[in-house]
Amino acid sequence: MFPQTESEMKKAQSLQVASARLQALNVEHTLVLANAGDIYVDKYLDLVATTVHVQQLAQRMHWNIKGRRFQSAHKFFQEVYEYLFDLQDKLAEKVKTITDADIDASVFWEKRSLLKKTLSEFQGDDKYEDVSDLYYAYLTFALSQLCVSVKELSRISVSEDDIGAQDLLPHIVNELTTWIWKARSSIRK
Repeated sequence: MFPQTESEMKKAQSLQVASARLQALNVEHTLVLANAGDIYVDKYLDLVATTVHVQQLAQRMHWNIKGRRFQSAHKFFQEVYEYLFDLQDKLAEKVKTITDADIDASVFWEKRSLLKKTLSEFQGDDKYEDVSDLYYAYLTFALSQLCVSVKELSRISVSEDDIGAQDLLPHIVNELTTWIWKARSSIRK
């Protein structure tokens, strides 16, 4: 039935606007509703969001690095963001095995990411000899936060009796630990 009066037309327009807004937020809305109360799924979604966040940081560092160590830092940050891109895919695929919720981490990472400290907040009053040292230090911090989240999820996977996660997550912890060590060893402070 089509609206016939002006009042009905205004109501229909309002409904269309509300529907468009809801569609724009559909992914986040779906995730919140579909997973309310499911701590295990929420932890995975937080981990995907944090991985996307750290991956985007590494990519920005790759794009914006300058200074005497440009070549080595540029290459390192690229390797990190490529690794994290693959990791977020693995994690998202794992999430799809435990929930039907749509995943669009690019939409919700800022709200769900466990990495709350910005680069400028991280730097504080510390003076770094080169911007690459600041980037390496911040990436070490961000990867460490990510690693802590994976370890926590790994512990939960035992109580959830999730054999796939029990195989996957310790491997990710080892990989992240290697990246953390590489980033930390590159800091000249």
